[in-house]
Amino acid sequence: GGLWLPCAGSVTPWNTHLGSEEYEPDAKPFDKATTLEELRALSSEEYGNALNFMRYFGKYPGNFTMADVKAVFNPYKYGHITELA
Repeated sequence: GGLWLPCAGSVTPWNTHLGSEEYEPDAKPFDKATTLEELRALSSEEYGNALNFMRYFGKYPGNFTMADVKAVFNPYKYGHITELA
């Protein structure tokens, strides 16, 4: 699913980059909303708006439905620590 907002992190003892995702999307609006309008109203830019992240999946405003959002976007798949070797 990609990274939401990677942070700088630091270097591990074995010389790899260790970072994490910051400001992962807020799952509460995603779980409560049943329409795109509800999701837009419940989401905030400060805590991550799922509708903005749809661009990552090639979906732009006006060409996706709530069913499309729920099919490709899972707010629980973010906020993980990443290590790059």
